[in-house]
Amino acid sequence: LNVDCGVRIATDEVVRLVRELHANDQIRKSDQG
Repeated sequence: LNVDCGVRIATDEVVRLVRELHANDQIRKSDQG
């Protein structure tokens, strides 16, 4: 059981989700504009 590896994978997932949300936010703003 490699906890460090699990944490890294989880962090990657979070970063990916945040980036997707951020990208969607930017798209929504440009749509309204």
